[in-house]
Amino acid sequence: MIRWIKAHPDLVAILLIVLVALTLRSAFAFRVPAFVTKDSIEYVEPALALVDGQPFVLAQRRTPVYPIVMAASAAIFGRDLLAITFAQHLLGVGTALFTYGIGRLTFGRTVGLLAGLGAALSSPLLIYEHYLITESVFTFFLILSILLLVAGLKTERMAFFAAGGLALGVAALTRPVGQAVLVALPFAAIVVFRRWRPSIVACALAVGCFALLVVPWAIRNQVVYGTAGAASTGRFLISRSVKHERNFVFYEEAVGAYPGEDPQRTRARKIAQEVTDKRPEPGQVFQRIRDNLNLTEAQTDNMLKDIALEAIMRDPMLWVSGTVEMFYELLKGAPKEEEVHWHQEVHEQPRVANQWGRFNYLLEAPPPAHRNEAAEAEALGKIFRPSRVAWWIVGFGLVGAVLALVVPAYRPAVLPFGVSFVLIAVSAMLVGDVPRYRYPIDPLMYVLAAGGLVGLMSVVVRLARRRNEPRSARPPAAALTPSTSP
Repeated sequence: MIRWIKAHPDLVAILLIVLVALTLRSAFAFRVPAFVTKDSIEYVEPALALVDGQPFVLAQRRTPVYPIVMAASAAIFGRDLLAITFAQHLLGVGTALFTYGIGRLTFGRTVGLLAGLGAALSSPLLIYEHYLITESVFTFFLILSILLLVAGLKTERMAFFAAGGLALGVAALTRPVGQAVLVALPFAAIVVFRRWRPSIVACALAVGCFALLVVPWAIRNQVVYGTAGAASTGRFLISRSVKHERNFVFYEEAVGAYPGEDPQRTRARKIAQEVTDKRPEPGQVFQRIRDNLNLTEAQTDNMLKDIALEAIMRDPMLWVSGTVEMFYELLKGAPKEEEVHWHQEVHEQPRVANQWGRFNYLLEAPPPAHRNEAAEAEALGKIFRPSRVAWWIVGFGLVGAVLALVVPAYRPAVLPFGVSFVLIAVSAMLVGDVPRYRYPIDPLMYVLAAGGLVGLMSVVVRLARRRNEPRSARPPAAALTPSTSP
């Protein structure tokens, strides 16, 4: 057995990660009712329509991949909310394996194993796989795309960039923020290849294959809703400006309408200010403007984007300082989000019963079996709570990023670092301090943190050995660079 393990180390690591991830998810999956939000029905309805052979109709701000995945899981496992979340837990096992692959290609097998186990046990990843929202599916395709792109950086095989672009396109059609990865890719390609030609070809292939999937959807939105793009942005900007900042000014009574301003726009600014002053949920801004001004969904979104950008440009330092603060909060994590009972209380199914109409039959209050097993579910969700070691993860992650820049064999890890930074920054800039928008990049942070930890340990061990060797036998200082072997 020992001989077989030594002969197949990668297979052993993969089997261990699968065993841990699948065991945890199998124990958790049916102990807790599926978590739902007010947005869940906008995915459930088109998904079940697809299963029933009816027209596939989505709201303008929704993207198609998640309801398609949901429809596939309902067709395979049944029309039950727990059946859908069970399929998402299986995707979580795949995410842990992809995380291993990224760590293996960037820093080596040990780092891949540590990062893969981190993703397998992470409480936020486990809990959000139990939600009827896009996080688990987006995480799966995002980490798959990074794995393929890292493989391209490692091997310089352009087919990996093409496949990575396609996977990233699927991720962006799950959550549009995935397209921000394209910002980090050119920098990573230049750092790794150190040559313009392969860098340009790799990025062009990735962007081209990405566009094959995303551009048709943007054209469809232009035809159907009159606005191009993978999804709407106005809701996010107004939410960030109204809910998470609170100090932006949209309308001043002393000033009133601007010279030559459209009366509709003046009224929209006034409504945004009223909602900000009363501090209700930002979604009320969208609904009130749409109802009062008799606008379409796309027109309302464009109006919200326009007045939010105007308020930000009027006080850009407020936006910058808020972004920095929210970036810090996203890095720190949210302990309450790692507690199963908090999600049960806030997102239990009966809370949305009045919004589900003819799909009410899918909802249920927690049955006695679930109430009796609440303690076990809570314990399973707390095995690894990353917020408790958040600054260790960040610190070691920065060490891993430095190693990626100075050690040639580690340079492909520049991409996971760049993607982590860009996606957290975009979330802080456009949405605000919403913890669930950070969790999809947690597997990448585990890779960087494990890389930094193992790299530091390697240096410490080599220094200790060097100190105990006779002076004449000591290697040159350059030999203290962390080992690049698998």
